[in-house]
Amino acid sequence: MLRVDDLTVSYAGVTAIRGVSLGVAEHEIVALLGANGAGKSTLLRATSGLLRAESGEIAFGGVPIHGLPPVCSPSSRAWPSGGSRSRARCREASSRCSRSAAR
Repeated sequence: MLRVDDLTVSYAGVTAIRGVSLGVAEHEIVALLGANGAGKSTLLRATSGLLRAESGEIAFGGVPIHGLPPVCSPSSRAWPSGGSRSRARCREASSRCSRSAAR
């Protein structure tokens, strides 16, 4: 369901994570553990679209999501889990992203 391949993210020229790959299957529960400064938050921010990766790929359900704005990614707050209002926001965001990607 979620796939991260060879992800590299830097802050102001300093590499925070390099070559990270992982996969999370549907209905799988995963814990991300590591020492302070190991890159846990950076990985989650990049996966959710809050940070832009220098290289690598992020895909959700087989669809590449790296480079999309956070509102368009399934890990965003607009993803359908909070009732019909949330699902409507997701549909609206998805249509905006589809139109943007078509340009």
